[in-house]
Amino acid sequence: MAVLGSLNHLGLCVSDYKESIKFYDSFLTQLGYKQTVTNDKYTSWLNATSGGQIVISPIRSENKESKHERYSVGFHHLALNSSTREQVDKFHEFLLENNYNVLDEPREYDYVPGYYAVFWADLDGMKLELCHVPITTAQEDETITPKADIVEEANGDKKKPDIPLPKNISVPNDHKFKFLLSAYGVQIYKCVVNEHVPNNWTQVTPDTYCVNDKRTETFVPEYEVAYHYMLKKPIHEGRAVWESLVKGDDSLLVAKNVATNVSPDGKMNLPWLVNKATHHEGKGRFSDITYVLRVNTVEGNPPPDEYCGTHYQGDAIVKVAYSADY
Repeated sequence: MAVLGSLNHLGLCVSDYKESIKFYDSFLTQLGYKQTVTNDKYTSWLNATSGGQIVISPIRSENKESKHERYSVGFHHLALNSSTREQVDKFHEFLLENNYNVLDEPREYDYVPGYYAVFWADLDGMKLELCHVPITTAQEDETITPKADIVEEANGDKKKPDIPLPKNISVPNDHKFKFLLSAYGVQIYKCVVNEHVPNNWTQVTPDTYCVNDKRTETFVPEYEVAYHYMLKKPIHEGRAVWESLVKGDDSLLVAKNVATNVSPDGKMNLPWLVNKATHHEGKGRFSDITYVLRVNTVEGNPPPDEYCGTHYQGDAIVKVAYSADY
């Protein structure tokens, strides 16, 4: 659930839309963002950990001669967070390797003690920043306890997270909790226009990556431990797949949905699910999984059915960002 006053998205207008999509995609994906929507009106990237989105749009034709001026009314610069100084230094190396216009190399600034940042410019000269700001003890004390926390017992086993579940979102009592994965990605839908049935959106597949702990790990390749998607042809009625991305673990799980419930946090979010395993492959963390629950969903539902065939033509594909815990 969004926190009151937290940033939802920042929108920027760019002069060369196609090249700017490539530009922003190249560095935002390095910082834990994934592209969720792209069309001729706007392109957006979402960071599942923070919930913030960066959106770019093409300028209008009558403004094609306009130039960005940092110290005029409007946008000055965009600053994105990093967890450590080392991340800032590593990102600076990425900027140099890819010939970005670096404005200021990494160093400390006297805004607050320990403020460390690198600055670069986009194709229109808009100033961008990656900064590390140390958290004080007082700030750490104000940290909110996460909704779904996994606690390691002394013997190394995982304690079942305390997530209130609807009655039908459950598994047999003789089954034991194994682990929780935090997921972020998109749900992909297709607009189906058919004279025999009302227009509707059909799910094509999720395109989703999972990490062990969304509080400490961003959704980038070095932290992603599993990929979630749908099979075109089911295996024993199962289509949902969770496939390990961990080196030395080639396990894969296929499951089918056996129970659904509206999200307790609101109908705008994907429903909560119970999936029952129908097929396993390989050896690893998914080898003995019997049930997968989808909980704590945030967004992900398709546009209204009435938009299919009106706002979107038949067979149109839309990608809707979402996050969840599995």
